[in-house]
Amino acid sequence: MSILNNYRIRALFKVSLIFSDVILSVLGLLLMIVATWYHTGGSKYFILASSTTNYSTVAFLLIVIGLFFIILGVLGIVGAVLYLTTAGRILLLVHSALLVFTVICEVLNGITAFAMNDEVKNSVSWSGNSTFYKLSAGYDNYAAWKEFEQEFNCCGLNSFADWHYQNNGSLQQTCCASHNCTVVALTALSGCLSTVTMWTHDNMAGIAGVASTVGVIEVAAILASCFLALTTNVKS
Repeated sequence: MSILNNYRIRALFKVSLIFSDVILSVLGLLLMIVATWYHTGGSKYFILASSTTNYSTVAFLLIVIGLFFIILGVLGIVGAVLYLTTAGRILLLVHSALLVFTVICEVLNGITAFAMNDEVKNSVSWSGNSTFYKLSAGYDNYAAWKEFEQEFNCCGLNSFADWHYQNNGSLQQTCCASHNCTVVALTALSGCLSTVTMWTHDNMAGIAGVASTVGVIEVAAILASCFLALTTNVKS
């Protein structure tokens, strides 16, 4: 008896595929929600971006990717339910092809991001410089920067000396614990750019873990989808 025609094995692959695609659909929905929130200005630090148009484009792209994952998940679930029919097998093959394409794109993007690490850092640095030195007291971007410094316990863009230039020689209150902020009373010694870079580096393991988990789910869905597409309508 062929393993492809073993009913219990097919049932196991069917459940595995449905489970994997439910996870992918949920991830897609969460991605759309977060990206939509960010796109509509939900992030309190959105106004610190040097070009809100570029960040809005990224948010829109993430919404499209989230929708793609939802459609991908629905294709897999419907295909798994109808896997013994011709239509079901066609859906499974399309599902598998799209997943293979997705995995290839993710790997290429990961390689590109790693290779362009310095360019990304320079872009972030330029964005920070172009917004920090345009801050104006009383405006939303000024309040957002102060809140950013408090949350990340940092002072200025590169160091506290940035506020000397921005505030005509005086330091920002958020850089000190006391009301009379001087160099001696500084509690936030690091610049915000280096602090964010360190925060990203410290959380890279978690980000890589999530990406790897999604990759494993996608590969498992590809295998299960291909297996079910090759089964015949024979029960044992």
